[in-house]
Amino acid sequence: MRAGYAVSWGYVATDVALQTKWAMDAKKDYVRAGMHAAFFQSFGSMIFPAILIHTVVHQSDKRIFKPHLPRFQKWGPTFTGLALVPFLPYICDQPVEMATDYLFDRFWPVPASKDYETIKHAEHKSPVGIKEKHE
Repeated sequence: MRAGYAVSWGYVATDVALQTKWAMDAKKDYVRAGMHAAFFQSFGSMIFPAILIHTVVHQSDKRIFKPHLPRFQKWGPTFTGLALVPFLPYICDQPVEMATDYLFDRFWPVPASKDYETIKHAEHKSPVGIKEKHE
């Protein structure tokens, strides 16, 4: 379990470092970029998925395996939680990305500049409403 958390937090740290470096190379506000990545990854990749998986495992044990399928009580909840993992990007990423962008735009806005306006004009909305950035 600890190794899994170490790998996950290592992924988060690597993404934050890369986002910060890319912002530094592009002469942008690298502190904001790093904090944005840290906030998004912490909530979108770690906190919300952990809460969701824990809830699914606990509730499946309590409501399905213990009362109805006691033969599968040992591994059933674990496999139920693992079955949720491929769907986590679809469940967590979009809402967390939208909330992160909103909060950072609201409380730590990027100062208006020529580069910022160029980036803003390059953004467009996808059919589901997520901003896609093309640089």
